[in-house]
Amino acid sequence: MDIKGLIKDARKDESLRADLNITDIVKQENLEINLDNLIQEKIDLFHSLKIDRYTSETMLEKLESYMYIDDVYKFEKGRFIRWINTKGNLMSGGICVDILFTSTGTNILCKSGNGARVFQLKFDNNHFFQLLTEEQQLMLAVNEHIQS
Repeated sequence: MDIKGLIKDARKDESLRADLNITDIVKQENLEINLDNLIQEKIDLFHSLKIDRYTSETMLEKLESYMYIDDVYKFEKGRFIRWINTKGNLMSGGICVDILFTSTGTNILCKSGNGARVFQLKFDNNHFFQLLTEEQQLMLAVNEHIQS
């Protein structure tokens, strides 16, 4: 039998068909939220912080591939994060190294992008955003396509 015949037979074989359920994969990846919700969370946060429209638009562009982190358990070690400090400034970011629970509160231990500096940030005093992985971005795009 030749290659073309094998391919033709394989295409007809029902046992070889994939039965992926994209909805289940989205739920497994904990990405049941959609792109609109991610954007709206950021807009609501900027509004509550009384950040002006121009600055909000600039921040939205810079945080396009980020998800707002409102709970400590959502942090993933080794992922790049950015944050808005108490003055309302978007900081350049760092890599989340650890989460520390101290007598003064919860701190996020970070390493600068170039690894030259290690520092702690108080979770309660800042608003954090975590960079989405390429896989998460793809899943959100697929979920968005399914919902439309």
